[in-house]
Amino acid sequence: MPPEDAGPRLPRHPGAPPRQYAFGARDRCDETVFRPAHRARRPVSLHPQFHARPPFLQTNAYKEKQYPVWTLLPKLNAEGKLTPAQAALCAPTMPPEELYDLKADPHEIHNLAATPEHAETLARLRNVLEKWITDTDDQGRTLEPEELVKNQGATKPKAPKNTPPPL
Repeated sequence: MPPEDAGPRLPRHPGAPPRQYAFGARDRCDETVFRPAHRARRPVSLHPQFHARPPFLQTNAYKEKQYPVWTLLPKLNAEGKLTPAQAALCAPTMPPEELYDLKADPHEIHNLAATPEHAETLARLRNVLEKWITDTDDQGRTLEPEELVKNQGATKPKAPKNTPPPL
C-alpha cells in the first residue's frame, strides 16, 4: 500500500487544520450493535468489533420489515445463489476486525486485517481509534444493560395486557 499521505486530503471546514482521520459511528440507534469505524488520509478503513462478533444481518425487526433484501439474502444464501462476496454478509459472525484499502477495493470486499504486510497499519489505526473512543467518551464501548436489552430498549417495561394502569 502506498504511504497514507499519498492519498487525497479529507474535506474540512474552511480555516480548520487538515485532518488525517475521519471517524464514523453507528451504535445505539436501533437494536443492532455496530462499533465506530474510521478512515485515514490514504483511503483505508478499519471496522473493529469490540464485543461479541454479531452477524452482519443481525436480528433487527425494523430492517426485517422495511428492507426486503434483509430477509432475501439468507434465503438466497441457503439456495447457493450468492457470490462469495454477497454470502459473506450471511456469515454467522463478522470478522473481529476489517481493514480495507478503499482505493484498490472501494466496495470493501478484500479484508486485509489478517495479512502480515498490513499488521503495522492495523495496529496504528487500532490505537488511533482507541484514542478517539476515549477522547469522545464514546458510549458504545459498553453494551446496554441486560434489563434494557430484555425490554427492547424501553426504560419502563410495558405492563402485561389486562393490567390496570398505576394510580
